[in-house]
Amino acid sequence: MLILVNFIGLLVGLFSIEYMRNDPAKHRYFGFIGLFLFSMVGIILSGNLFQMYFFWELVGFSSYLLIGFWYTKPEAIAASKKAFLMNKIGDMSLLIGIFLCFQHFGSTQITSLTSFGQNSDDLTIIGLLLFGGCIAKSAQFPLHTWLPDAMEGPTPISALIHAATMVAAGIYLIIKVFPIFTPSALIWISTIGCISMLMAGVKAILQSDIKKVLAYSTISQLGLMVLAVGAASPNSAFYHLLTHAFFKAGLFLSAGSVIYSVHNASPTIDAQNMYLMGGLRKKLPITFISYIICTAAMIGLPLFSGFISKDQIIEIWYHKAGLFSQVMFISLLISSVLSALYMGRQIWLIFGASSKMEASVTDNLMEDSLWIKSTIIILAICSTFLIAFVFHIPFPAINSLSVITTILALVGLIAIYFLRGKLMITYHYQSIIDAFYENQIAKNMVRLANQISAFDRIIFDGFTILATNITIIFSNLIKWLDYTLIDGFVNSIVKITARTGKYFTRIQSGQFQWYISAMIVILLLLFVFSGGI
Repeated sequence: MLILVNFIGLLVGLFSIEYMRNDPAKHRYFGFIGLFLFSMVGIILSGNLFQMYFFWELVGFSSYLLIGFWYTKPEAIAASKKAFLMNKIGDMSLLIGIFLCFQHFGSTQITSLTSFGQNSDDLTIIGLLLFGGCIAKSAQFPLHTWLPDAMEGPTPISALIHAATMVAAGIYLIIKVFPIFTPSALIWISTIGCISMLMAGVKAILQSDIKKVLAYSTISQLGLMVLAVGAASPNSAFYHLLTHAFFKAGLFLSAGSVIYSVHNASPTIDAQNMYLMGGLRKKLPITFISYIICTAAMIGLPLFSGFISKDQIIEIWYHKAGLFSQVMFISLLISSVLSALYMGRQIWLIFGASSKMEASVTDNLMEDSLWIKSTIIILAICSTFLIAFVFHIPFPAINSLSVITTILALVGLIAIYFLRGKLMITYHYQSIIDAFYENQIAKNMVRLANQISAFDRIIFDGFTILATNITIIFSNLIKWLDYTLIDGFVNSIVKITARTGKYFTRIQSGQFQWYISAMIVILLLLFVFSGGI
């Protein structure tokens, strides 16, 4: 994991040298990248949940800084705040889970979480609370909406977030704490992963923004990793986390190459709108080849890295018995088709169709930066089966199941070719899922938040205000008693003493004859009184 994070971070940094060359705030940009990588490395090296939580929060803060890097754009500001606040929900869940871990195990050392196989309610709740941190950080349903909006940040940052840092942290967490998950918790984990995988796959088909397609594909692939954990196979989840990091970084940086070239050719064009592109394979051949290789890895074609890790997960669910397992298996097959559809659609819109840009813009398109070309070539190589030898990932058996998954991926690609004239989906169809999410999820959450707010205002705040008023009345009474009786008695003694002192000071005139006269008078009085006695 350390090799993965630092290697991807290095390539993103090299890519950024050219991509951010003309940005006046590039020094701040590289500082934020350093903080981001430091935070992720801290998560990897932490052997204690409390220590990990510190770096967990630091990763969230770093992503907030980078998503909102171009803070003059209102969309970037809104996206950074949305990411930060939605992750706070998962952070609170994770923190409560850590407290309960300490209560249950007497320790927060990750090596002490050895309760796998027990199906107690306490352990199920603890496991689901820890998984809540993953739901937010790894953008799983229903806390997934921040990740597509996070595309407002610079494209290299999108590659870093999606491949090696932010979203990888959530999957890394549930792999590390896997022994705590009970069978009941794994069912819930699998369900969330399945919903996220299918929902994001459908959403990716409906996008026109080049980066948002990849963002939804990340949510879908993360759902696949969550499904692997739900199948009680954290090793398979980790293998896919590794392979996904390389081909997703390659896809994002290749998308960055497209955006960079189109923007330089014509700054007035929306360089992220796929509907305005087409025919770029001739102008950006290296980017095109890299895109093809990384796409083949993602949809799981043989000889590419995604096939090695993805088919392991599908095979695990295939061999599990029961209706629930069959549903998960079928969902994985559907996801394979969806990934081929949205990635094939993206490649066709960008590289395959005829150019929709003016000839003057097309003539200016070029990929002449060594930093950009070298990084995407390296990531394309890492997206082949060769990466399995580096990380010792076992190759899946070539059987009928692997043939079926390959055929499904090819069917999705072939379908895109025959539907190539209908790939520009209007916003009307894009908004159907958003409307469903808005009406069924968002509004209910807002309603619940308002009810909790009213309860808080009437009950908790009402009790607090009542207690405050009683305290103020009691305090005023004590104040009156203190000022009137206690301070009054003390002040009276002080005044009497002061006046007596002033009277006696008049006697001390400093005149010697006055002292002699006073002594004679006092002595005479003493003789008189003593004689009388």
